[in-house]
Amino acid sequence: MIAVAAWTAAAIAVGQTVLPPNLGVPDAAPVVPGPGYDLVLAALAGGDYANALEAAERDHRSGVVVAGDRWIDSIASATMLGECLFEVGRLRDAVARYEEALAVAAAQPNWLLAVRFPAEPLLPLRRPLTATWGRSKRNAVPAAIPETMTI
Repeated sequence: MIAVAAWTAAAIAVGQTVLPPNLGVPDAAPVVPGPGYDLVLAALAGGDYANALEAAERDHRSGVVVAGDRWIDSIASATMLGECLFEVGRLRDAVARYEEALAVAAAQPNWLLAVRFPAEPLLPLRRPLTATWGRSKRNAVPAAIPETMTI
């Protein structure tokens, strides 16, 4: 516990508060976005907008709230909810959810600094993905990035 206190004090001294992984969380933290997000994507892709909207609302309600403020997991869920609302024609509600996602992102601009990226260098994908909207003229190769990382 002394090491955690010293580590936290050092982080505060440089103007950034970064909590150690799983501090205060029994077992392991949940993966975000969760499986509900994937259900919404599948329903949207299949054109089932009513079920997508219902699942997106449920997923958004289950987001993490700390001291009354939404955590960064709400960026994805609010955006997806906005997309569902757009597809069913509720445009004002859709804009409100998009604005919510932008506000959460703007309120926590340095969240990416807390991601624990792999220590080893990234390697290119074994089988590069082809963009569905066309072939790039740049010589960029997508990296093989782990599916999950700790934050």
